[in-house]
Amino acid sequence: MKGQKLAILRNEDVVIVPVQGDLDDLELESFETSLLQETSKADVKGLILDVSSVDTIDHFMARKLIRMVRMVSLMDVNSVLVGMKPSVAITLTDMNVSFSDIKTALNLEKGLATLKLARK
Repeated sequence: MKGQKLAILRNEDVVIVPVQGDLDDLELESFETSLLQETSKADVKGLILDVSSVDTIDHFMARKLIRMVRMVSLMDVNSVLVGMKPSVAITLTDMNVSFSDIKTALNLEKGLATLKLARK
């Protein structure tokens, strides 16, 4: 693993994960494993994947993000993808990658609010 690229933070019962845009395929695999281990803890109710540091995205990373959100959903954890840049949204649209079943928010604050609403 190159440097300290993966940080998994906690805010009460929410896991907040800043996703670095320069992760290679092996780092993404390790990231997925770490994320699943952290969200499998009994008191975790929400996950925020912060992609604000992602400037470009490929199919592999897009599929991994979607897969991670779906896997934690099976563990009864609500997820929100936050901070997507317009260039990334354009690329995902051009690649025909659908995030239609994944909650998104403009930033971390709005993501936390989205998770709070999902609990009601």
